[in-house]
Amino acid sequence: MHGRELSGEATRCVTKRFGAIEVDPEQVIEFCGLPGFPSARRFVIRQHDRGSVFAWLVSLDVPELAFTIANPWHLFPDYAPSIPAHPLRALGAADADDVEIAVVTTCAEGEIRCNLMAPLLIHPGTQRGAQVILDDDRYSTREPARPAAEAQAQIESKPQK
Repeated sequence: MHGRELSGEATRCVTKRFGAIEVDPEQVIEFCGLPGFPSARRFVIRQHDRGSVFAWLVSLDVPELAFTIANPWHLFPDYAPSIPAHPLRALGAADADDVEIAVVTTCAEGEIRCNLMAPLLIHPGTQRGAQVILDDDRYSTREPARPAAEAQAQIESKPQK
């Protein structure tokens, strides 16, 4: 069972990055498969550090799989993805305002890059998620993140989504 077992109401999962974790079933997000990771369907979000704009999307099905994610507006206040209707309907959402949007981030050579081309959509009401590949040449899969102080200044000067 890939390092997971039921323990009362909570799911206990042994992950490579976090060791054994207990997860409330209401926190589990069901994806219909992420590109490149078809067997990873159940995930949980864990905060990175208090006050951090980053979090972890941890697979409950593949113990060694965890992605760093971020709210894109914390790093790109002007991010304006056009989300197609089909994936929204599949998640049970009427429109993009019904879902939370996150982007997968990577850090290499001291630089943080974000996948703005393929945001993650998470519907908090249905606990379902999907990754959507946008048809928008304004965004890339490895967009360099703005320095946190610059992004924070822009966030504070603009109304949030």
